[in-house]
Amino acid sequence: AIAVNPLFGRGLGTGAIILLLDQRTEVASAHNEYLRLLVDVGVVGLIVYVVGLVACTLRERKYYDRSQWTMFIAVLLALAAYSYTDNTLTSPPTLVLFFAISLFVQKARYEKEGYYDDPYEYTYEDAI
Repeated sequence: AIAVNPLFGRGLGTGAIILLLDQRTEVASAHNEYLRLLVDVGVVGLIVYVVGLVACTLRERKYYDRSQWTMFIAVLLALAAYSYTDNTLTSPPTLVLFFAISLFVQKARYEKEGYYDDPYEYTYEDAI
């Protein structure tokens, strides 16, 4: 399926259709996000996805201290490894993880730029 149009793929969602039409298999997906992206969006789409993810990650680096950055990279590497065994971009539990990562990024950005108010820094006397 990749050989038909290796540069731009066959279109979003076609990997599942190709597998369903194949009489030799009973699965509906390749359970590998990189293979699915190669079939759906081709080499160009896969490169755009990976470069975009790396660029966004590096752009946010300035907002983290060392321990936050280490945890952030560990989560992203685990997600990248998990993508070899499942379709992570179409899996609801994984999308929740992406959402949690985006909240973590925004929290770090707001703390660094001074927009984030810590609710625990106020005392009872401040409220009166």
